Amino acid sequence: MHREILGLSLGDGMETDHRNGDGLDNRRDNLRVATHAQNQANGSLWRSNRSGFKGVGWHKQGGKWRAQIKVGGLGVWLGLFDTKEQAGEAYRRAAERYFGNFAFHQRGAGAVGVGCRDGSPLPRY
Repeated sequence: MHREILGLSLGDGMETDHRNGDGLDNRRDNLRVATHAQNQANGSLWRSNRSGFKGVGWHKQGGKWRAQIKVGGLGVWLGLFDTKEQAGEAYRRAAERYFGNFAFHQRGAGAVGVGCRDGSPLPRY
């Protein structure tokens, strides 16, 4: 339905992106045309995410939180940080630089994401 609303054809290489991340919200003002890369940049957290921040994970060898981002299919190392919040902020700045309006923005209290890609809450470990 969302492809039809935007006037896209099958096989045109373009995708639809839901600005608010809700795939069931097909209001015209919530939809925009995107490349596959742009659509991926705007994706939310995976269920397996344990930090609560996109692009942030624990670096066992370094004993710190690491931040990295994928741009054009290549991983970009953003560094090691003392807190996951600092690493999340580094990812946020990089996402805005590389992805602009398609950057995923953490939702919820503070900067911590509160939901996963499938709409379920973050797992508690």
